[in-house]
Amino acid sequence: MASLIFLDLVPSIVALGLILLIPPEGLKLFHIVTTALTRIAARPQLSLWLVAGFAVLCCIGLSLIFGVPEPRVHDEFSYLLAADTFLNGRVTNLTHPLWRHFETFHVIHQPTYASKFFPAQGLVLAGGRLIGGHPIIGVWVSVAALCAGICWMLRAYVPRRWALLGAILALLQVRLAVHVGAGGIWGYWSQSYWGGAVAAFGGTLLFGALPRIMRKPTVGNSLLFALGLVILANSRPFEGLVASILPVTRLVIWLARDNRFPRGLRLSQVGLPIMILVVAAAGMIGYYNFRVTGAPLQFPYQVHKDTYMESPLFAFQDLATPKAYNHERIRNFHTGWELYPYLAQQTVLGVLAETGKKLATLWGFYIGPMLSLPLLMVLPFLWRNQRMRLPLAVCALLVIAFMPLNWVLSHYAAPITCLTSLLGVQALRQVRLWSWQGRAVGRRIAYGIPVAFIASTMVTTAIQLKYFSDWNTERARLVGELNQKPGRHLVLVRYNTAGNDKQESHVEWVVNEADIDNAKVVWAREMNAEQNQKLLQYFKGREFWLLDYREAQPSRFVKVTQSYPRSTD
Repeated sequence: MASLIFLDLVPSIVALGLILLIPPEGLKLFHIVTTALTRIAARPQLSLWLVAGFAVLCCIGLSLIFGVPEPRVHDEFSYLLAADTFLNGRVTNLTHPLWRHFETFHVIHQPTYASKFFPAQGLVLAGGRLIGGHPIIGVWVSVAALCAGICWMLRAYVPRRWALLGAILALLQVRLAVHVGAGGIWGYWSQSYWGGAVAAFGGTLLFGALPRIMRKPTVGNSLLFALGLVILANSRPFEGLVASILPVTRLVIWLARDNRFPRGLRLSQVGLPIMILVVAAAGMIGYYNFRVTGAPLQFPYQVHKDTYMESPLFAFQDLATPKAYNHERIRNFHTGWELYPYLAQQTVLGVLAETGKKLATLWGFYIGPMLSLPLLMVLPFLWRNQRMRLPLAVCALLVIAFMPLNWVLSHYAAPITCLTSLLGVQALRQVRLWSWQGRAVGRRIAYGIPVAFIASTMVTTAIQLKYFSDWNTERARLVGELNQKPGRHLVLVRYNTAGNDKQESHVEWVVNEADIDNAKVVWAREMNAEQNQKLLQYFKGREFWLLDYREAQPSRFVKVTQSYPRSTD
């Protein structure tokens, strides 16, 4: 992590230093850009479309540099399974008779075959395939909607030109990487299928609609507020719930006490529309759960947890009952990598260490090195602003709620992305007023921070080009080769579980489509000789292949015969 901070900070400091040193006449270009942004911001609809369009162009540009992203993390494959299921006109799939061969991470097979995740991200990926032929189109659209949503949300709190600047900073800012090509919005939020932008867009609707409702209650803004709640409930439900507590409470108090508008108007324009949409969404969630798990109140996530996870969600909970696993590799993941943060937080020192990691992850991603000092210096002034107290309180509440969790990734806090952008913009507004010995140093800093973000983006992108290749590109190559071959294929995957599984826990080859039997390429785990033979007999008529995956060694991919006596698991 220290090296990532160094890569992000050094080019930023160099760029900022150059801005501080250039003579006054060298600032003319910045004045021209500022004037242009002010004119664009004066046209609200145009600025939203320009922000969204620029976001799409950035997404496409990164894919031209790195290539269209291939799924890499377990979660991505699970979301893609959900998208494939929805595109087949179903909310779930029947359990395969030989499902144990197809077990994989973050997927349930009993009582049905489905992703464990909530449906919002899967629906977005399905939409991308529907309108553009590839799920990445859905990711790009969600990122564009997020950036435009940030601009729209910020207008409720700051002048238009600052709102536009905040949206641009959200486009430019690069945070600490999670994996190769992953940093901030321009990392795994736009160049993977993992998610982040969908929940963040829900947050923009929620926090952008609230002040608008209280200024002038309309059905439109009320529906946007409710839609934000629905999106959060179907993308990041726990974090969305925590982030929604204060704004919903504030709205309820306003409905009960505000005398500027008649009670009947408040209820008809705000209370009733929100209630109708939320109740309808709750019914749809119940139906989805019923089809997938057989019970309206039982989520697929809970079924997966009860089936596979031995680690609880919170560090203060007891360990779950040991599970019965069919595959050693899946056991190693759930009792090793996934369990480690829980065990680490069972001591005081462990809690302190893990808490530090969580705070560093969130702060590094959402604030970053360049905004840290200005924001910390102006926080007391921001708290004095009554309109900023709710955003600050929401951020603090969500961070506190994260501390007992066993693990925290950057996109968990996606619902408050727009609020962190608001904090950054407010910090720049304060910094811009700074002066030293009669010199407008603050204005130079305000000019320099966006330039610093651009410099950091260019450097980190160039460095990541060197390390972009990974095992997922090899898997994509094999899939492409098999798709070009005539007929249909079955690939049995053999894992070496005796190696350093902690390092290889996120390498997963066994991933399948929603309709396994009709897929051109089927991936299956190797089991014992009898079970393997049943599998080959079931898929009789396909070409059979063996992928022998050995950690730290070249994988062997060979054709096998109809008779398959070998067993390892």
